[in-house]
Amino acid sequence: MINLAIRRSVLPGRQLLTGSWPRTRSGVHPRTCSFRTLLSSTADDNSSSTSNSSGNKRLEYQHAFHAGNFADVFKHVMLVMLLQRMILPKNKSMSYVETHAGAGLYELADTSSTDYEKEHQRGVWQLLDLIHQKDPGDLPESVVTYLDIVRSFQVPQKEDAPTRLIYPGSPLFAASLLAKQQSPQTSTIQHSMHLYEKFPAPLDLLRHHLDEYLAATSNSNSIDTFLHCDDGYKGLTKYAQSTSSLPPRALILLDPPYQYGSDTDQIVATCRALRQHWRSARIVIWHPVRPDHADKLERLYRMLGAENDDEILAVEVYAPSSSDDDRKPDVGTGMIMIQPPYGMDTECQQVLPTLWKMLHPSSDAQHAIQIRWL
Repeated sequence: MINLAIRRSVLPGRQLLTGSWPRTRSGVHPRTCSFRTLLSSTADDNSSSTSNSSGNKRLEYQHAFHAGNFADVFKHVMLVMLLQRMILPKNKSMSYVETHAGAGLYELADTSSTDYEKEHQRGVWQLLDLIHQKDPGDLPESVVTYLDIVRSFQVPQKEDAPTRLIYPGSPLFAASLLAKQQSPQTSTIQHSMHLYEKFPAPLDLLRHHLDEYLAATSNSNSIDTFLHCDDGYKGLTKYAQSTSSLPPRALILLDPPYQYGSDTDQIVATCRALRQHWRSARIVIWHPVRPDHADKLERLYRMLGAENDDEILAVEVYAPSSSDDDRKPDVGTGMIMIQPPYGMDTECQQVLPTLWKMLHPSSDAQHAIQIRWL
């Protein structure tokens, strides 16, 4: 295990940490690891902003600002669904790849001061009671697994302390499911993870979180992790083009910030390279669902459809409208799945309305969720 020195990240108002993880009923964390808190500050990192054509600095997107929000919950439940369908029925190794990995773990608190920091209160915070219950009741399997994974990262809290939640990012959800599959009967399976993050500070945090997580599991040797400080589009394309023997079973998550107009073109170019060099890989593209993104989304749909003769499943989940004029409306979540596992469309139709009602019991999900083949 690589021991990283405690360092500051670029994420104001958030702590990223690992802790003493108890065993859950899924057996994800069978041992205990040391507790570390990584304090947050914007002053210690000079790679978190870029200059635009006019010379003005623009802050880069940071996963921690949006961790656990409405869009994140739906994205991670669908990621759980995809991985379960690829891992559980097969007794074979697979690879998980992510282009914009982030830091991996985020601390969410019940006291927040900005609109961004309140996003999780309308997302995973609505599920706190279920997360703290060992038996959440009659829920879809993928939702139970999602709750179980989030629960497994929680640490004991003092009674008089503010409520907080340790929330895993996509790489830790994937690592949890890959580790969960291992058993004495399948101990020879060797999974792999390739995670790209272009900023060194969150990459160091991700390395630390993964190292301590894998050290705390009984099957850590069953997952080979490769962390790359690189632009995810370029790094993944180069890896696919230069590797002679790519894993035949792979799930690739493209999860960009959509800060720049080039994201759509880079997604399509990356998918084109993957189709040419890694034909068997299943690709999932996350995108925000919001009114100002509608034209870009339709353009992305058209371009992907023109480039691919594979089946493409598109899921759009719209965030409920808000009566609060003082805050920005929440962003919905969308997933474009190229070559999705069989039955994914049916499971989305069954699970997502249930998840919607869990987050917003008084809202109607009838017109909020769209599932279609492109």
